[in-house]
Amino acid sequence: MQRALTATAVTVGIAGAIVVTALTPPLAHAAARTTPRALAAVTGVRSCHAHRSGSHWECVTAGASCATAARHTYGYAAKSDTRYRCVYQNGRWRWKSA
Repeated sequence: MQRALTATAVTVGIAGAIVVTALTPPLAHAAARTTPRALAAVTGVRSCHAHRSGSHWECVTAGASCATAARHTYGYAAKSDTRYRCVYQNGRWRWKSA
């Protein structure tokens, strides 16, 4: 596995201005090597996706598509603990407020 190095160079331009150049790995490469938990620790944003927890679902987002196994069941939002139910409406299975 190759590791990218970060380098910073400071030079003086023709007009006497200081120019700072930093070479860093592209964000996509850094994110590919970072686990969701480590990324959440740095950014403060927790990655959450709907998943089953016993007889209910957690990390549900209002209006998002429901998994086939979630149909007619209840789920709860990650931050607000709002209760949702997976219902069939307008030809689609979606999480709606219960």
